[in-house]
Amino acid sequence: MIEQNRAEFERCRIPKYHAAGKLGQGITVAVLDDNERPLPFMDYVEYPLGRFEKTKQHHSTKVIRVIHEVAPEARIISLPYINEATTQQKKRFNPMDIRPSE
Repeated sequence: MIEQNRAEFERCRIPKYHAAGKLGQGITVAVLDDNERPLPFMDYVEYPLGRFEKTKQHHSTKVIRVIHEVAPEARIISLPYINEATTQQKKRFNPMDIRPSE
């Protein structure tokens, strides 16, 4: 858990939900944000349009980490909002390419 989130998570009773087995199973979360480069351990995120080659982690990385802490078994898809997407990404984007989870 990100230590700075602990008090807020406890206030929202997230540890109790986790203890009861409610971990986000069957939920898909799409993060429409800056789609910057993830941290190396963030292998739980899908990038259907690829990743930007920026050199820092920024807002979307932080948002995705919090979502994963709250719902560690949820499917997380990261998509750049349209102004951040490159022309190549915009041309190849087809929402139907995002397949339902199994």
